[in-house]
Amino acid sequence: MDAIWRSWTSVPVFWWAVAMLLLLALGTLLTVRVWVNTRRLDQALDEIQSIEMSLTSVAARSNDREREAAARDYSQAEETRLSLTRWLRSGQNLLTVLEETVREYERVRGEAEMYRSESDRLRGEVERLRIENERFLHERGEITQNLARIVNDVLLPPRR
Repeated sequence: MDAIWRSWTSVPVFWWAVAMLLLLALGTLLTVRVWVNTRRLDQALDEIQSIEMSLTSVAARSNDREREAAARDYSQAEETRLSLTRWLRSGQNLLTVLEETVREYERVRGEAEMYRSESDRLRGEVERLRIENERFLHERGEITQNLARIVNDVLLPPRR
């Protein structure tokens, strides 16, 4: 068998066949490697697309959340503005009522002061009239006593 092998190995066709087999094996190996690398590349591209879609989805959700937050912030700002507007209007109404109340208070206080001074004046007048009435009563008592003495002296004869 060694002789056959030597004879075959000496033939250039054999070497040419071996070279072809090696090239075919190498080509197959390269094809398999290219195919594997292509599969890996496809998987990587799929992952990249998946990540890109996820990022797009996250970005869209983030934008939606930001829009919702902005809308919520806007609605809160609008609600605050409306509350402040109502508060200012009610404050203006309260100021008007307060001004009227103060004016009414000043008027009533002025009247009360006038009535107080009138009351003090009338008390003084009543006291003066009381004193005058006591004097008149005292004078009437004296007049009554004098009249009684005169009547007694004139109408009743003196006793002897």
